Amino acid sequence: MERIVAGLRALIGNYVVSSNTGGGASSILLLKFDNDSAIWAWRYWEISCGEELIACSEDDDTPVIGKMAVVANMLKGKRVLDVKLVEENLNLGILFGGNYELWLYTEKENRKEFLSVNNWEYEMPSLNLCYTVTSQVRIETSVYNSKE
Repeated sequence: MERIVAGLRALIGNYVVSSNTGGGASSILLLKFDNDSAIWAWRYWEISCGEELIACSEDDDTPVIGKMAVVANMLKGKRVLDVKLVEENLNLGILFGGNYELWLYTEKENRKEFLSVNNWEYEMPSLNLCYTVTSQVRIETSVYNSKE
């Protein structure tokens, strides 16, 4: 747990260079940062500004103009101010400049056909390292393999 927290805290001070969701990717959210790390979210997520929920993974996923895509794009250029990993359930919160906040919520999956669907993943190519929060709400560590 200490290692993933340290890795996530390394995001503080970095900027989002890409934030995409919607379209063919449906509710999958991909954030890329200026330190070459990335976060993928495959399950439920929410983006808030201040106290207002402005988008979640269940909103309109129309490419480019859908609510998910438009709001996710608002994170582009924002600086990471803080991160929080909740130990009890491995939910991840990221606070950005402009008072934006992203929460990735984990779900424990028992249905056989969905066991391979992970909750979220944090990739750190510079360290050749990847942390994955599985459908069983466990942290797995692996070698980074580029998806490109």
